[in-house]
Amino acid sequence: MNIALLFLLLAGVELQPVGQFGQGSPVRIVRIEVSEHRQVYSLTRELGLDVADAQADHIIAYADDAMIERVRARGFRVTVLVEDHTVQSPQELQTYHSFAQVCSIMQATAAAYPHICRLETLGSSYGGRPIIGALVTESPWTSHDRPCVRLIGAHHGNEKISTEVTLSFLLFLCENYQASPQVQELVNSRLFWVIPVMNPDGHLSNSRYNGAGVDLNRDYGWEWQAYSSPFTQPETRAIMRHGSACLPGVEYEYHSTASYVNYLWDNTPHDPPDSGLIMELARRYADSTYGSSTTRLTRINGYDWYEVHGSCQDWVFGALGGIANTIETRQPSDRPRVDSICVANRRALLDMATIAGWGLRGRVYDSISNEPLFARIEVISPRRWNVCTNGLGGFAKMLAPGVYSVRVRANGYVPKEFSGVVVPETGAVFLDVALNRPVAEPLCYCQQIVALRRDDDNHLQTSLGMDALGEPDQRYYRVGPGSIIFRLDEPVCNRSGDDITVFATGSWTVAGTNDLFGTWTTIGSGSGQQSLDIGSVGLDSCRFLRLSEQANCQLDAIGYLGRERVGVGEARIASCWSLSVLPSVVRRGAGMVRIGGLPQGQTRGVRVSVFDALGRCVGQQESSEPLLDISGLPSGVYLIRAAGIGGTGSARLVVD
Repeated sequence: MNIALLFLLLAGVELQPVGQFGQGSPVRIVRIEVSEHRQVYSLTRELGLDVADAQADHIIAYADDAMIERVRARGFRVTVLVEDHTVQSPQELQTYHSFAQVCSIMQATAAAYPHICRLETLGSSYGGRPIIGALVTESPWTSHDRPCVRLIGAHHGNEKISTEVTLSFLLFLCENYQASPQVQELVNSRLFWVIPVMNPDGHLSNSRYNGAGVDLNRDYGWEWQAYSSPFTQPETRAIMRHGSACLPGVEYEYHSTASYVNYLWDNTPHDPPDSGLIMELARRYADSTYGSSTTRLTRINGYDWYEVHGSCQDWVFGALGGIANTIETRQPSDRPRVDSICVANRRALLDMATIAGWGLRGRVYDSISNEPLFARIEVISPRRWNVCTNGLGGFAKMLAPGVYSVRVRANGYVPKEFSGVVVPETGAVFLDVALNRPVAEPLCYCQQIVALRRDDDNHLQTSLGMDALGEPDQRYYRVGPGSIIFRLDEPVCNRSGDDITVFATGSWTVAGTNDLFGTWTTIGSGSGQQSLDIGSVGLDSCRFLRLSEQANCQLDAIGYLGRERVGVGEARIASCWSLSVLPSVVRRGAGMVRIGGLPQGQTRGVRVSVFDALGRCVGQQESSEPLLDISGLPSGVYLIRAAGIGGTGSARLVVD
């Protein structure tokens, strides 16, 4: 945490906003009288009004004088409620922790509970201040394949209660780990990432916006509208990178405008395929906040409340598949009521963390080397949103109890389907997925979306972004007018001939880059199904692809050539032992062959497996003697793999 301490020295630096409200009058809080709720949609779309709350007869919004005049010019009555939204009363200053205090408390907590808590600087703000996250889990310095729960406070820096709720929960987990069996069980089986201050600049200056004057909860890459590109700010880039690494199955982003559990989507009235479960989880969270009117929450659909583009919760679900909610609470100015809000949300979070691992879980790995794979898990019947594996090959997908069909895809491997997968009422069903390599090298396909944007007037998104993932399947994503950006699990590599094939209808343009926030190079334009050569524009590889619509484009898939393979399974084998098979060439029907090269004293407990040319396991045995019975093997080339406590090794066997 030395870096974090260094950044704290910058806490007093004055920032000059240069973004949305960079010039002119202070940003005020205003009340706009409306005759019907739907007028909020025209004000946000046409004027870009920054809405905080929308009711049947009025809107609460943030606006400078120029925006106020534009709203009044449309015939709406505007009343200024707060002259400058950054002005904080002495009572509020005493009630809520400062940014420096939050950092100090987090450091002290990690130092007191190092066996379950560690801190990480996830990035820095526009003004150079640290964005600090706390990981709470048993053995936090070790990689774990556990369901992840992420909590984020202070997207809007003046909504200080959001920091208090997240910080309070962090302290509760650490302080009660030894005394509470419930907390101990959760900490031992979950990954809790707690980020109390996502917007340090705004928290310090009591501003809704970051140091650049940008509303960070409009800057994420799922149906964003406010800015020219997604993730324009260092704060949202840090949260994007962190989320892509930890893959939260459940996420809560805390705010303070009303008393709601705001659920997906914010950007469109069309519900996602998982809407039944999403609504039930929102109801369950809200029901756990029982008590006074100060603590009690009700659920509300984000778009029904008011339309938002580029929100964090939409990106977490759309890009990562995690079920995210925006929690809106009151922001009282006395500590007892603040504490009551923290306790009510703690009840809800303990309940949500308990069920965060329910549904479908599993691990995906290479059938020969046992190495974890990046894979996409499709729930194909009844259809639900995709999730991907983490760095350990693990995955967790929240599903309601029922029977499902599931498909697992990984580039360079034969897909696997599982039918009749029964998700229980409580807990999870586990899928152990060993994928085989095909004989012929297949095309890779885009499996993960970083961002997508559509610029139509009504923002009605009837097709699903995930329809553009994986192999061509006649499910189309209607791109435009707009664009879609893919992150590739392995880069497109320039090889002889064309490297990319677009499977689509209509006209489109494809660009590529190795740096999502760097320079993009246009690779080419086309219509329908067409192939492109990245070498023709001077690229030798690219990690990201962006497809933009030119006219009536509907995208089915993008296929591409990755790295050249060494051979079936061989490139992925981690050989710790130098094995040999004696003899290495045998006649069909021969009996025993000897496995050589096993370390002395490590022959016990060694599992020997036999794989055919398709990577399928056709035999397996454990023996105290390094002998293998191959009498039943037909003619062919086989890979023999031995694995034990001391390591792994492989050798080739030819059966004539």
